[in-house]
Order: sequence, then C-alpha cells, then structure tokens
Amino acid sequence: MGIFIIKTFIFLFLALVGFIWWHLFFRATFIPPNESTDLRVKAIHDIPFIVENDLPFPAGVQSTNRQKILLNGIWDFYPANKKNSTQLSVPTCFNTADNPLWDYQGAVWYERKFTLPEWPEDSLLRLTFLGSFYSTEVWLDDNYLGNHEGGYLPFYFDITNFVQPDYTHKIKVRVDNHNNADSLPPHLFRGHNLGWHPYGGLHRDVLIEVCPPTYCFKLDVESDIDSDEGLVHLSVLFHRPGDTLPLQTATLSLLTDNGQIMAKVDSTIYWEDKYGIASNTFNVPDLQFWQPESPHLYRLAIQTEFEYCETTIGFRSIESKNGKLLLNGKPLILKGVCRHQEDRADGLAQKHDSVRNELGTIQNLNGNFVRLVHYPHSSETIDFCDQLGLVAWVEIPLYQAGLGLIRFLFDKTKRDTGKILRGLPGIFWRTNFPENQDLLLKARNELLKMIERDRNHPSVLFWGLGNECWTLNPAGAKALAWLREQASAFDSKRLFTYAAFALPVLGLFYERSFDVSDVVSINEYFGWYYGKAQDAGKYLRTLARKYPHKPLLVTETGSDTVSGEHTSEGPPPRGYSEEYQVWYLGEQWQQMQSVPTFAGLSIWVLKDFLCPEYREDNPVPFYNLKGLLDRDGQPKAALEKVKSLYSNNG
Repeated sequence: MGIFIIKTFIFLFLALVGFIWWHLFFRATFIPPNESTDLRVKAIHDIPFIVENDLPFPAGVQSTNRQKILLNGIWDFYPANKKNSTQLSVPTCFNTADNPLWDYQGAVWYERKFTLPEWPEDSLLRLTFLGSFYSTEVWLDDNYLGNHEGGYLPFYFDITNFVQPDYTHKIKVRVDNHNNADSLPPHLFRGHNLGWHPYGGLHRDVLIEVCPPTYCFKLDVESDIDSDEGLVHLSVLFHRPGDTLPLQTATLSLLTDNGQIMAKVDSTIYWEDKYGIASNTFNVPDLQFWQPESPHLYRLAIQTEFEYCETTIGFRSIESKNGKLLLNGKPLILKGVCRHQEDRADGLAQKHDSVRNELGTIQNLNGNFVRLVHYPHSSETIDFCDQLGLVAWVEIPLYQAGLGLIRFLFDKTKRDTGKILRGLPGIFWRTNFPENQDLLLKARNELLKMIERDRNHPSVLFWGLGNECWTLNPAGAKALAWLREQASAFDSKRLFTYAAFALPVLGLFYERSFDVSDVVSINEYFGWYYGKAQDAGKYLRTLARKYPHKPLLVTETGSDTVSGEHTSEGPPPRGYSEEYQVWYLGEQWQQMQSVPTFAGLSIWVLKDFLCPEYREDNPVPFYNLKGLLDRDGQPKAALEKVKSLYSNNG
C-alpha cells in the first residue's frame, strides 16, 4: 500500500508539472475578439478609417485653418475623496513627483465654464481631448457626453447640439488613473506596481474645433521611390455630417518644406453617403530622401471652399531583408536610447522645449534612433523626430500582459511567503493573456488609433505591438499575429515589432514572438538582473543563428546607477556606481558587435524616471535609476561613454 501511495504521489506530481509546463509553453488556445462596439472600422474605395463616438477619427491631418477654442488654463479641481476644490492648470498631471498627491490613485474631477463666439452655419463642433489618463467621463451642462478608456491618444465628442454662442456653458470631467486586469497597461495582481508612474489627469490640450459642413479627416499617403524619382499617392477622406450638398472638388498640392509649390491639381470628390474621397498621384523629380543624416521633408496641402489642411511627409523605404535593416535600400545600424515622456516638474505633460532638448541629447550622442516607450508619446514628439532625423519606434501599452508570474516571483517589493503561496495559482493562470478578449480588443483599438494619428510621419519606421508579454507559448504568438493582421490593413509598409524579454535559457527555446515580428527585438539585462555582461554575446548569437534572415535589435539593456556614486580603483564591481554603468554599457556594446545580424541598440533609458515598482529602500526612493541622465536631467558619466561608442560601429 505504501509503495502504491508513493507511486500515486509521484504520478500526480509529474502530471502537475507536465500540466504547468504545457500551460506555460505549449498552450495554443486563442479566440479572436469580437468586433468592438466602441470603435468601428469602415472603408471607402478600399481606404480604411475608424469611427469612434460616431465621429471619424482624424488621421494624418497635421494642421488646419479651422477655428479652435482652447479650453486650457485654470480649472477647478478636486480628488473624489475631497469636498473642497482647488485650482489646477490644464494641461498638467495632478500627481507629479513633488506634488502632495504624487501617489494618489483614484478619481479626480475637473470643472470650468466657457462661452463660445458665433460660428458658421452647418458647422460641426468637436470637443477634443488630446490626452487624459486613464478613464475619462465628460458632462456638458447636464448632458452626459460619454466616456473614454485609454491614457495617451486623442478622443472626441460631437457637441454641436449641446452648445450655443454667447452662453455660459459648464464642462465637468471625471478622470481616474487606476488600472485593472483589462486596462492598457494591465494590472497583473494585487499589490502589483506598474513599470512607470501612472501620471493622471488632463495632460494634453483640451479644445473645441469648429469643423465646416464638409471637412477633411484623413490624409492617406503612399509613396514609392525609384532611384532619384518618387511617386506619392494621396487620398483625402471627407466627412459631411449634415444635409448640405456634397462638395464636388478639392485642390491637392505638393510643396517643398519651405512652401514652394511643386505640383497642383483639382480633384473630384466621390461620395458614399456621408463620406467622400479625392485622390491624385504626384511625380516627384529630383527626389531627396528622408534619412537621419539629411531628414528632407515635403508638404501636402488640401484646399476646399471651406478649409485648408496640411501634413508633412518624407520619402523613405524600410525593409527587413537577409538579416539586415535597409533604409532606402542601404544597411542601417540603429544607435539609440529608450525614452519615457516625463519630467520631474510636469510628468507626462512635459513641455515641448523639454521634449526637443531630450531628443537633441540623443542626437548629440551620435544617436539616430529613439524607442518611445511604452505608450504613444505626444504628436509633437514625433514632429521633432521628423525634423531631427531620429528614427522612431512607437508602441502601445500592451505591457507585460500575462507576465504576472515572473513579476510576482521577482518583484522588487518584499513579500510575505504565505501571501506568495496563496496568490500563485491565480497569477500562474493569468499567463494565458490571449484569452482576455477585453484586453486584446483595447490593444487592437489603441494600435489602430496610434497608426492613424502617426501614419504620415517619416521618422516612424516601427509599429510596436507590445512589450514583455507572456509570448512563450503559441497562444501568445497568435495574439500578436492577430494584432498585426488587424493593423496591416491600415499600414503594411512599416515594420511590425515587439520587444520580448530575455528569459535565460528558456527564452531561446520557447519565445514565439520572433516568428511574428519583422525584427528579432530583445530586452536583455545580462550583467545586471542575471548572469554576466559577457554572457550577452552568446545569447544574442544563438538567437541570430535561429533567425538568420531577420535583423536583431537589442531594445533594452542597462544598469541602475546613482548619480555621484563612485567605486575605488580596479574593475568596478556590480553595483550602483557610475563606473559600473560605464563598464557595463561598453561591455554590452562590444558583445553585440559579434552578432552577425546585429542591427542596433536602444539603451535603457535616457533619464531616471518615477517608477512605483521601486520602493522606499531603493537608493533613490521610487525611481528607476538606469538613466544616462539623472531625474533632473544632469548627465552621468555613461553619457560620454555612449557618445564614444556611437561615434563608430565598434
């Protein structure tokens, strides 16, 4: 009987281990989410567009001459758990690093009054929020306009029937910066702290746009380059919300960056119900490419009897071919840095001059690449990348979905052993994030909106599908493939990417995302979180042998460093010293040179940033310290080291 019990126990134990192994690494169940009711995809003449809150989402329209009424400035403000209001300027974040509410997570209220001037008859008035983190509800006077979930991209409401000129209106906005298991980014388990600070509030402009009876909402640009000539095909999509007669023609123009007209044509608008399209193909003689060393730009303009619209474009091609990245047909090595959009004073509402200065710092490092992590940054950030010649990777906040097991076991917060054991089963089960259809649908919607907003920026070469999710089984790969398929209908000429985490040993065997991505993109921290820096080369070369036809990008590596901390003479021990960061990045760069398909690096990270997963016992409490700059923007010694490394390919 005793032997039978022992054999039974061994059998059950092995069965449990086998089930866990299958669940983690071989589970393949993936059911594509149903069509979203919040965001719908439509098309006219095979050009897709999206509709949200019964309005077409603006896509690629950079500037217009429409009347705009800014609602920025002083608003009444109070947290939901307070009765007395104070005043707060918009745009801003209510929980910046030095604010008494810095660690507040919950609902807050914004209120203000405004009046509108007269506007032309048959206009559509569009209330615009360019960014609000995270979930937002809006009331105008006593009318509930609706809600929006997502922290970084614009959303709109039609308020035409709720306003009148020369009348004092009151707008009320409730914003909640909590995240949960279905949000982007997702909350992984009780007590989980996000990998960056959840800056809350109305962090980008709030305004009312007066759109004419027929207005342009999408500029779809497809360019082809052939030697020193180029073709640009422009499709302009229009919306006619009312019952006015359809507009018949639009004037489409191609201009140099300084405004000289190169070509101009009157194009007929073809209508399908409330949506119209005008198209034309321009030939571009003496074509000048957009590239990091000479980021040449052009402009496309649309003129109708109602309005004038423009967008900036650049001519370039990007390919992943035979283990190399090819920009305009020539090999490209990316020398870059990861960057969060935040600073100590303004958080996510970082001012434009500060943004440009940080991007200029990357350029001054001899850099040509910025990975904009882990969410869509402001549109002005992408404008600066276009102008400076910085290649940009943009991504959605599908961040560490399904990674609760790893994060729970290796979390930086000290945990009670009993709580760990009780919480493991539920966290383990959540590694199968592809079955969370709400999460995936939000990811799809965020991805489409990001592509539409940023579609005409020449600097954007990579659409990021996510970061460090559980993609070690076929189900995770299928979820990424579904996202890619959905997005490819909107743009198939850029590269789709995903930053996988380097799980030592197991990642080499089971990481499935590289089969979906155009580039092998890996976040590795050999020499900091695990192993030795010298181990990075072997790991990366193994990946290169496994995927010889795909270029390899190291999308994160770095070490926490306290500005001003130094070690004594001799090889620097692993630790927080500036000397170790200098040595670490130099050794990592040297290891990468031995990888035959190596195509670039984005160092983690440009600047120390507020990060709640780091706790009170961190050398600088609550900050991720891997920056080349400290939290006040002052350089560490590694900044000059990186400048030296990036001055050549060795």
